[in-house]
Amino acid sequence: MLASYGAGFGSVAPRSSPVCSGIFARVELRIALAQRLYAALANADLDSMATLLAADFSLTIRAPLGVGDAAIVGRFEGLDAAWRGVWSRLGRVAAVAIEVDRAGWVGCEDGRLLVNGRYLGSARDDPSRRLDAPFSHLLEFVADPPRQIRSLIQITDSAAWNRLLVPAPALSGGPGVPRCDG
Repeated sequence: MLASYGAGFGSVAPRSSPVCSGIFARVELRIALAQRLYAALANADLDSMATLLAADFSLTIRAPLGVGDAAIVGRFEGLDAAWRGVWSRLGRVAAVAIEVDRAGWVGCEDGRLLVNGRYLGSARDDPSRRLDAPFSHLLEFVADPPRQIRSLIQITDSAAWNRLLVPAPALSGGPGVPRCDG
C-alpha cells in the first residue's frame, strides 16, 4: 500500500542531561518502530508487521474511506483484520506513499507518538486521479522501552481519499443527467 516513508528523524533538542537523553532515546525508539512499520507496509511484508505489531494490536479509522458497503471505517483488531480490512484493500486500488517531514514526529508525554504527514499517490486504474491527503497517526506502544506497536489511530482527509477511491460519475447521458457535448 505504501511506496515510501518519511525522511528520518534527527534530534531537535540538545541531549546534555541524562533525563533529556532518556526521553529523546525513548522517542527515537518509537519513531524507529513507526518507520519500520511504514517500510513493512510499503513492501507488504507481513512477517515484519507480525514482529512489529502486538498480539492485541488495533487499527482505528476515524472517517470513512470509500462509500456505501465498501467503506473502510471503524476498529480493526489484530494484524489479519487490519491487513484484510484496510491495508490490502487500499493497496489493490491505489498506489500510495507516506511522507513525513522532520517536524512530523511528536513524542507525547504519555508515551504515545503522533505522526503528522501526507499520503501521496494515485488510483491504480486511473493514475490521473491523484491523492494528496494530510494525516495524523497516533501510535501507542507496548512497554517502556517500546518493543511493539499496540494501536494506531488514523485521522485523514477522507474527502481526498474518497475522490481517489470513488470515480466521478459521467457527466453526459443517462437518465436525469444533462448532456454536456454541446
